[in-house]
Amino acid sequence: MAKSLNFRTTCAVAGFSLALLGSASAAEQIMFVSQGGAYQKAQTIAILDPSAKKLGITINQDSVPDAWPIMRSQVASGKPTWDVVDVATNFCLRGGEQGIVEKLDFSKIPNAAAMPAEYRSDWSVAYEFYSSVLGYNQKKFPDAAAAPKSWADFWDVKKFPGRRSLRNHPLATLEAALMADGVAPDKLYPLDVERAFKKLEEIKPNITVWWT
Repeated sequence: MAKSLNFRTTCAVAGFSLALLGSASAAEQIMFVSQGGAYQKAQTIAILDPSAKKLGITINQDSVPDAWPIMRSQVASGKPTWDVVDVATNFCLRGGEQGIVEKLDFSKIPNAAAMPAEYRSDWSVAYEFYSSVLGYNQKKFPDAAAAPKSWADFWDVKKFPGRRSLRNHPLATLEAALMADGVAPDKLYPLDVERAFKKLEEIKPNITVWWT
């Protein structure tokens, strides 16, 4: 069983946002898109069903692992069918700059005013946060004192042999690579991407799973 360590990447806490693609096809219903599975089921119970009841509307749902390409193609077709999409904030910002995502009218989202400014943009409102942490197999390292405790340890395949996995996404992986290379968490940004990829090349042969 994996155990999470008290090591967090500085900016691994990221917001997932609601991006508005366009007006609902009818005032009584909208199409909400997320990633499916238990994740979307939890959203339905905690957010969608209560919202539908309070607003007196029908919230239809779709799910897709990667919404960004479909968002682009729908808008390019001139006939978007999605209204509200759960995507990472960077896609909301990119979509806003490219005219794919509509600006939000914050006069209609009064509770957003109570949020810290960095958690909202012209095109998005963050509503969920997560962290990427370092974990290890307790059967492989039964003595916690001798287990890996930092990203430098994760990269040290001689001292800590074994199969490894990393996320197939730059948000946390580039940060981890730089910290493994000696960059302090409070000095990560702006990211030295070239240095991070060079460090990733070192660990790449030992990564058996790039998880999404």
